[in-house]
Amino acid sequence: MKGKDRSGVPLNSRFFGVYVHDFDGNFLDANDAALRMLGYSREELRSLCFDSLLEEGDAIRARATLEEIRQKGHQQAPTRYKLRAKSGESVWVDTEGFLVHNRGKPYAIQGIAREVTEQVWAEEELRSHQETLEELVRVRTLRLQETNELLQRKIDERQKVEETLLESEERYRRLAENMRDMIWITDAEGRVMYVNQSSERIIGLSPEEAIGLPNDRYFTDDSVQKTAEWILEAETAQPRRDAYHGEVECVHKDGRTIPCEVNVTILRNGNGEILGYEGVTRDISKRKAAEAAARKLNLELEAKVRARTEELEKAYAELKRLDRTKDEFLALVSHELRTPLTSIRSFSEILLRYENDHETQKEFLTIINNESERLTRLINNLLDFSKIEAGAVIWHDAMISVEEVVRDAGKALQHLFHEKHLVLRVNPEPALPLVFADRDRIQQVITNLLSNAIKFSREGGEILVRVEGLEGRRSTETSTYVRVSVSDQGVGIDEENFEIIFHRFRQVSPGAGREKPKGTGLGLPICKEIISHYGGNIWVESKRGQGSTFCFTLPPVSPTR
Repeated sequence: MKGKDRSGVPLNSRFFGVYVHDFDGNFLDANDAALRMLGYSREELRSLCFDSLLEEGDAIRARATLEEIRQKGHQQAPTRYKLRAKSGESVWVDTEGFLVHNRGKPYAIQGIAREVTEQVWAEEELRSHQETLEELVRVRTLRLQETNELLQRKIDERQKVEETLLESEERYRRLAENMRDMIWITDAEGRVMYVNQSSERIIGLSPEEAIGLPNDRYFTDDSVQKTAEWILEAETAQPRRDAYHGEVECVHKDGRTIPCEVNVTILRNGNGEILGYEGVTRDISKRKAAEAAARKLNLELEAKVRARTEELEKAYAELKRLDRTKDEFLALVSHELRTPLTSIRSFSEILLRYENDHETQKEFLTIINNESERLTRLINNLLDFSKIEAGAVIWHDAMISVEEVVRDAGKALQHLFHEKHLVLRVNPEPALPLVFADRDRIQQVITNLLSNAIKFSREGGEILVRVEGLEGRRSTETSTYVRVSVSDQGVGIDEENFEIIFHRFRQVSPGAGREKPKGTGLGLPICKEIISHYGGNIWVESKRGQGSTFCFTLPPVSPTR
């Protein structure tokens, strides 16, 4: 078919592929542009159905569009498809279709396809560049953290560098040989003493060829000057630094200039004299090319980078806040450890002067015992949280009755209830399901909640523990959760602090003008970690002056899970 079809569109248009197929999707004809797109001859195309050119999902969409054209006479909006050319390559097109009539009756569908393969590739490349840049930002952030940690380790190990250098060299070499980055060691004059196999890829020299050469042989003049300035800056800094990093240009054996990133550590002996340098050189040619291409392809990406930078600044601010929290925690732990230790030591010294006064000795021994228990709880909390954070907790799971665990926890704290004249009331529902969990860990949660309730309750009050079933749904299965709630008649908690109290090292004052409660602030975070491990939730319900209720849920889990 040449000239124009019945709709007046030239079938041999150079810019658009035009095709005609029947209502079953079988091709009747196509113009030269469409044939060139797909690589088929006109006779070959006429033997095909459009299903054979499309992936399964696109074929379903095409069938739906065909039905739309039959009903409305034309396609509502252009549709994008990925076609399989005869060569097997993918061809992306935007298509529009409408009915073709013969003697007043519809007999086929004619479509116009505009190839957008390069546009799709460009969009995909843009997404790839964005992901690459985000990954680079993440990696650079991690490297900064690693560099800071390395600086601290080098300060501690400076006296041992000379003795341990030969011992660690073989282990270091085994790890380094399998890395794509060029890892190297030089003496104090910059002559290469060791380099891994990646030297061939980055500078075109084998390790055998590179050893003994000064490292400025494979740097550009500007990079030689730059590294000299880095070393001088590190030596004159107060305090003196032992590491630097930055970007340089390496010269390949064939004359090419390779952009690289280097991280360098200065090696010193016990007197602080420079023994040499060790470092990692990474070829960042692809990253540089990606950055340049991204700038040319889409200006919008710059806005996304700026947005990402703002996120990093917020993240950095959060890191600073966490660092301050760490300092506060260290001060808190130091105080909490020092206070019971001071009491134990002081009353132990006093006891020595009351050898015959048994009543005074008993009073002081009671104080020493209480402070010892307090110290033990503090240390146990620190150890438990450390294990949970490190994923080193061993869970001894078994089918347990939560009601029995609650009653055992209450018995263990009877002396605290008596001291404040408090009443413990346990109100369980009948026929509660068992749960599959570590009995000691669940008792630890309940004990912590009861201890907090005792601490913040007024003397002569009541603490109520409810154990009940709660209908819930996990995936497609409905099951009964076990819910435990511990209610006290204490001072209560403001709503804005509901989340804060479950954050590690965070505590809130029980009331205006009151000091924060004693402790590390790890009890509730540990409870949250334990309950979350079993897929449950923990929360607080409270109003100022009306007491608090701490609740948690545990799903029934089969031991065969």
